[in-house]
Formats: sequence, structure tokens, C-alpha cells
Amino acid sequence: MYVEVMGTTTTWASSRSEIIVTKKEVDLRLREYPNNMLLIVSQIVLDRSATPPSASGGELRVIHP
Repeated sequence: MYVEVMGTTTTWASSRSEIIVTKKEVDLRLREYPNNMLLIVSQIVLDRSATPPSASGGELRVIHP
């Protein structure tokens, strides 16, 4: 199984949100179909006061053919 994980601090709304993927990522999904999935983690809380910054929380969406 090939898994791509994308993260964002924004709220995900499937009808109006978008994730930018590279040509290589698209090619991999097409080549490995149906043995792949895309995981989208939205609403990540990013603490930039720490060095290095730390991330926590998030809501998971799974896209699997």
C-alpha cells in the first residue's frame, strides 16, 4: 500500500477545499492504483513559539480508491 499524507492548518470542506499534489504524486497514484491512499490531516495546530515548531491535533480524512 502506498500512502501519501498531506497536512494543513485550515478546515477541510470537501466541496470547496483543495490539496495541491505534484505530477510525481499523481503518477504514483495512477501507477499503483488501487493500492494507494491519500490521507489529509486538516485543522493542525501549529506552535511556532517552539524551536523547532511543533504540530498537534488535526482531523483525518482518508481517500482510498
